[in-house]
This record gives sequence, structure tokens and C-alpha cells, in this order.
Amino acid sequence: MSTNTTKPLGSFERMKSMNRSTVLNTIRLHAPLSRADIAKSTQLTPPTVGNLVKELLAERFVRETNIGPSSGGRKPTMLELDPTYHCCIGLDISSTTIKGVLCTLLGDCLHTAKQPLPSNCTTEELLQTAYTVTDLLLEKKQVDQKLHGIGIAMHGLVDVEQGISLFAPNLGLHNIQIRERFQIRYDTNVMIDNDARAMALGESWFGQGKTADSSVLINIGRGVGAGIVLQQRLQYGADDVSGEIGHMVISEDGPLCSCGQRGCLQAYISGPAIASIAESQLDDNASSPLRSQKKPLTGLDVYTAYQKGDALAEAVFVQAGKRLGIALVNIIHTLNPSLIILGGGVSLAGNILLPPAIDIVKRRGLTQKAKETTIVLSTLKEKAASIGAVTLLLESLFQERF
Repeated sequence: MSTNTTKPLGSFERMKSMNRSTVLNTIRLHAPLSRADIAKSTQLTPPTVGNLVKELLAERFVRETNIGPSSGGRKPTMLELDPTYHCCIGLDISSTTIKGVLCTLLGDCLHTAKQPLPSNCTTEELLQTAYTVTDLLLEKKQVDQKLHGIGIAMHGLVDVEQGISLFAPNLGLHNIQIRERFQIRYDTNVMIDNDARAMALGESWFGQGKTADSSVLINIGRGVGAGIVLQQRLQYGADDVSGEIGHMVISEDGPLCSCGQRGCLQAYISGPAIASIAESQLDDNASSPLRSQKKPLTGLDVYTAYQKGDALAEAVFVQAGKRLGIALVNIIHTLNPSLIILGGGVSLAGNILLPPAIDIVKRRGLTQKAKETTIVLSTLKEKAASIGAVTLLLESLFQERF
């Protein structure tokens, strides 16, 4: 689906915008290129390419570099992206913290900023904290740099078309008019999406998914969600709720989930779930150092105990890995992605989560190729959502489609 208000299909302005994105993306992917190279690659006419390049040079999206080799006539001037002028801000709004990055059009991170959210955060407090992070990044922007836009990755349900956070479950907030408020304050292009989808897009551009035609990013933190990329395009579903795998039912009589149902995947493998399961087993594990830990436990407490050799913590993570494996089998058999990427805070325990999960996939995959589906950890790590938010802007700039 599109995240922009589109002009009527077939209109001159729309076609020009499409051609402009095509030229710009060709330069991004294959620079240095001559104008003739671009015309040949895109099958656009040389005059069309010439006019578009002229605009892109004037707006400093691209720049001329060295002189290329001659193919019989005058030596051509080569073109590449200009990474020095335009920049983007990406925000990752979680339930406890807002993190931000300032990036070039090539996705290179120039600066970072971070602010905690207040306890029992209100809508206005969330927006003010997001403004603070944005302002900190703008202060670090060079005077001669131009802000191309602000991308926002928000946990929970998001209306992408309207730019509204419909429901942020871990904050208990509804109907936050994020895009409108940011556009009023900063007068720039603003795009918002669910955090897992943004992470999936970021991985497909700059992380583990760069060479994969289809991938699923699973974000495991306080909640569990997924971003689905098929044929290099994000998938949204009919009502923007695709990827809510945290509420995939693993067992009908399982533990209570925050959604009010029982047996959801999230109730087994999220950070709070791992902490709750460990805490419920402390009476039967007298030697566990977690018994003396301040309560309630956190997922990080359990992981720290595992790193110190605690048998209970290891058993809890192994069991979570098995439950994750069941979910992965369901995803593989439903979507058949070539790649699955694990991200989010709980994925830091990937060394203990992945082996039992992969074992389940190998045992229960229907075909040999399904059993061998590549499953990896995110390389973007704690910046995955904020870089993904930047990528929302970059995809709109470089890959506009009908």
C-alpha cells in the first residue's frame, strides 16, 4: 500500500514523479553512471533523463564526479548521489524510550540521541519527548544540510495513511495524531509506521535482508510483532494489522496475554513473559541467584543470570526458543520467506534462543528447503527501528510506485 496521498494514475505529474524516483534509484544502486547509462538502464528517453538529472543536480540530490570513458564520442560526466546535503531523522518510539538517528540519504548514521519516557506517559508527554529528541538531532545537523523528512517507528497499531498511532498497547495510549503534530512543528515530510515493519524495511535496505527477495523480521521486546517483506515490498494486509504474530495462538490454555487471550506467542517469548515464567519457578529452584534479585524480575535479569550460568534462566530461554520455533514453522509454511531475521531486545539472547528454535524448524518443516530456511539475528541491533524509520523516507524518495 502507499503511504502518500497519490495523484490520479496516469497524470503527467505522477508519471514525472515515478520517472524521477527511477532515475534517482538507478544512480543510488549503480553509481557512478553517465546520463546515457541511465537512459539505457531505465529505458527512458535521453531528453527525459537529461531534464530529470538537471532538476536533481539543482536540488543537490545528485552530483557530478569524474569524467567517464568514451564509447566513441565526447567523454561523459559521471553522476552519483550527493550524501552531503540532504539528511533524514528517524525516531524509534518504544514504551520506555525514544531513540533517534540523523542519517544521510545513503543510510549512514551521523548522530544519535535518546530520551526516556516518563512513567505513566501521557500523549502530550510522549510528543514533547519526541520533539526533544528531534531537536537534539537538528542541533547536530550542519548549517548547510537540508532536512528531507522525519520518519517515525511506533509500536502498536498505526494508521499509515493518516499518520496516526491508533493504539500503543504498552503505553495505553490511543489515537495520537503524530504526523499532523510533527508537520505543524517542523514543516517537513513526515512518515510513520509500525516499528516491526520499519525494522523489516531497514533490514531489507541496510541489514541482513539486502539480498533477500522475501523476508520476515520478528521484533521481540516487551511485545512481539513482525514486518513482512515480499518481492522487496512491505506487506500491510487489508487493515494494516499484518505481522501481529505476537497474538498467534500457541496453546489455547496457555498463559494469559496482555491482549486478554490465553496462549499467545507473546505470552511465552516477550521480555516480560520470560521474566514472569522465571519468577513463577523460583520456589522450585532454591539455588537460583534470581531468588535474591529485586522483584518483579525483568527479561534482562533473566538473561544476566543465564550469562552467569544459572540453570533456571537457561531452561526458561530454551523453552522460549522452542515456542519461537513453533511460530517460525507456522510463518515458513504460511509465507515461505527466504529469510527470517530476529530483532528487538530479547534477540540479544539469540545464542540461547536460536538453537532450540532452529531445531524445531528442522524437525517440523514440511520440505527440505523449509527446514533449511535461513534464520539470523539483526545486524542493525538497537538502531534497527530508527534506521528503519529513516528507510520509510528513503523508500518513498527512491522507489515511488503506482
